[in-house]
Amino acid sequence: MVFTADRPNGLGSVTELLVQRLANARRSPTDRYTSAAFARFVPGGLTAFLPLEPGVYALATRPVLATTGQMRGLSPLGVLEVGG
Repeated sequence: MVFTADRPNGLGSVTELLVQRLANARRSPTDRYTSAAFARFVPGGLTAFLPLEPGVYALATRPVLATTGQMRGLSPLGVLEVGG
């Protein structure tokens, strides 16, 4: 799975990439996302690759201040089915 940002992170900020495995594509996500990685999006580097096993996932991101760990609100991105 490739996450693509529309702009670089702000100074001292990173983006947390979150996933939630779903039983099937008709299942609605809950608020139980799992942190999968942190990415620092910079000019000329606005993508981050996240390897996922085959299945159905709800995806989300959240900005985090790297120096303090302070998190902002979760931004759900939708549901993705990863083939095998």
